[in-house]
Amino acid sequence: MRKNVVVLGSTGFLGRYLCAAFLLEGRRVFAAARNLAAAEDLVTRGCIPVPGSLGDGDARKALRSALPTGDGPFIVVSCMGSVDYRQDRIQAARANVGPVEGLCAFCADLAAEGLLERLIFVGSVASLGFSDRPPKTALTETGSLFSRGRSAYCDAKRDAEDALYEACGSLGIAPIVVLPGSLVGPRIAGRGTTTVELSARAIRGGPMLSGGASYASVFRVAEGIAAAAERGRPGERYLLGGENLPMADFAALVRERARKAGLDVSKRPCPTLPRPVARILGRLSIGMTDQQALLGSSWHFIDSGKAKRELGYVHGPDDLAEAIDLNLQARETVRHGDSRFGGKDDRKP
Repeated sequence: MRKNVVVLGSTGFLGRYLCAAFLLEGRRVFAAARNLAAAEDLVTRGCIPVPGSLGDGDARKALRSALPTGDGPFIVVSCMGSVDYRQDRIQAARANVGPVEGLCAFCADLAAEGLLERLIFVGSVASLGFSDRPPKTALTETGSLFSRGRSAYCDAKRDAEDALYEACGSLGIAPIVVLPGSLVGPRIAGRGTTTVELSARAIRGGPMLSGGASYASVFRVAEGIAAAAERGRPGERYLLGGENLPMADFAALVRERARKAGLDVSKRPCPTLPRPVARILGRLSIGMTDQQALLGSSWHFIDSGKAKRELGYVHGPDDLAEAIDLNLQARETVRHGDSRFGGKDDRKP
């Protein structure tokens, strides 16, 4: 009997890669989407589309009624939320904290029927906060640099996680929380991440911000989340990071890979913009938002040791290089049978 997985937020960047990872594990994947037309590419890969809104009781009932009941329980994976540094605090809270109540109510309904196997909540390492200076040690699951009021984005991600724990605690549900690093990989169905824009800027040349992040292959992160659905311990948190690098070093790696691929790389250098200068430019909305200036000038180094030990999560420099290469090729690389996930790749460049 194939295990059933419901992916909420399936039409987002990570959600689409995650659906592919589950399909290649032989699971039956229900791709929940508010706009089913946006899930057409997922259907061609083998997903089953279902209405994905959890905004009210009627919407949750519609989602529940679209799921079968006679062939086993469901693993629910939530990738809902957004990464948008242009959002103010109200918008960030609405996008990230708002869906949590509906998610927990939906899982409670499944649990009452004996149909909830696991709940996987995909958040962000931003919920752990950040450092203004290069950290001496990387953050682990038990560490935190969070300070409320410094960042609307970080506050929203932290509030979403706190709301999850509070609601699940009252319902007797123990979620598995997964916090990815900064995702690197090619656009898919028009969706990308901030590292796609960062890579393009590195090739054009120009200043980089002074912070650093844990740059992680989206392929490895998707595999890690799928592993958490199978082997993760309920009530635990796992960090899925990659290579901890200053932004300037990441940009240098992008330029190196681009040259190796024969791409035209600008001769303009990529100097590091001092943090005070970046903050001023951000406040004036010159070339970046205030949130971009703040977080891009901060440090988010993380340690994935626990995920490696308990989930079998792996990530190395070659994984990051591969993700950069695929991004630079400007190819959408996830479809049913993709060679990166063990199938035959029949696409032309």
